[in-house]
Amino acid sequence: MRTSKLQRLVTIPSLLMGILSVLTGASVWGQQTIRRAQPVWKPEQTRFCIDYSLIPDSAVLRSHDLCIIAVTAKVDLPQLKGGGRSVLAYASMVEVQPGSREALAAKRRGIPIIGDNPNWSSSVLDITHPQWLPWVLEDLTQPAIQRGFDGLFLDTLDSAQLISTAHPEKAESCRSALVHAIQQLKVKHPYTRLILNRGFDLLPDVARDADAVLVESLYQTWDGYRQQYRAVSPDDAKWLLSHVARIQRLGLPVFVVDYVAPNNASLARTTARRIEAQGCIPFVGTPDLQGIPHFQPDEQPSSSEEEVCQ
Repeated sequence: MRTSKLQRLVTIPSLLMGILSVLTGASVWGQQTIRRAQPVWKPEQTRFCIDYSLIPDSAVLRSHDLCIIAVTAKVDLPQLKGGGRSVLAYASMVEVQPGSREALAAKRRGIPIIGDNPNWSSSVLDITHPQWLPWVLEDLTQPAIQRGFDGLFLDTLDSAQLISTAHPEKAESCRSALVHAIQQLKVKHPYTRLILNRGFDLLPDVARDADAVLVESLYQTWDGYRQQYRAVSPDDAKWLLSHVARIQRLGLPVFVVDYVAPNNASLARTTARRIEAQGCIPFVGTPDLQGIPHFQPDEQPSSSEEEVCQ
C-alpha cells in the first residue's frame, strides 16, 4: 500500500497549533496532537541490540544502552540494568510458538487458534476472544514485570492482518483489541517502557502509550522464501521511510533492524550509517537474532576491507 499526499491549507488556527507544538513538545498526526515528554532514547546517543538466545553474552549486552532479550534469558538482570541501561523483554502479542509457555496458557484460557504463520511455524491467536486481554496482562507480560524488566518489546502486532484477511468481519475488532491492550498495559504499568514493532495503523490511538517504534528491513533484509540476503527495493524503502517520518513527527524514537550476512561487515557498517542518516537507531544482524551482533556501530572500517554491495 502507498499513502497518498494530502494537500492541506495553512490556516491561522493550524499555524498557532504548530507554534504551540514546538513550545510544548507536542506532535501532530493529522488532527491529533500528542504531547510527549523527552524521548527516552536519542539516535545520536543510543546503542541497542537484540539477542533472543537462552544464554546471551552479558559482556556484549553491557556494551549497549538498550537490550531486548527473551524473558527467560539466563542473565543477571539487576547487574545488566546497571549503568543506566534499559533491558526490555520480548512479548509476542498475536502469535505463539506451539508448546510454549504462552501457547499453553492461551489453551488453558480457551483462546482459539485462528490461523498460522508458516514463515515462523507459529500459531495465530484469536485476539477478539474475551480471554485474550487477560492472557496479555497476566500470562504474557506479567512474568517480565515481576522479574524486573524495564519494559516490553511488543511483537507481531501486524499479524492481526492475518486474521483480518481470513476473517474480514473481525478486522475492526482486531484493531480495537490491540489498541485497548496497549493502553491497558500502560495503565497497569505506567512506568513500563513499550516499544512497538510496526503497528502503523495503531499509532494514532497509542502514540501516547508507546516509548518507541521498531521497524525491520529498511535497506537490507533476509528473504525467507529464497533463503538469501538481499537489498530492499527503492520503492519499499521509500514507503517504509514515509512511515518512519510520521513516527518521528510524533516525537517517538525509531529503531531499525536490518539483516546482512555475517561475513559482510562492510555492508553492515554502511547500512548502519544509512539508517543513522535517517535519524534512526540501527541494529544490523542476522535474522535468527540469537547471537551477538556481527558488527558494532562505532567500529571503524579497516583499510583491507572491501565493501560488497548487494
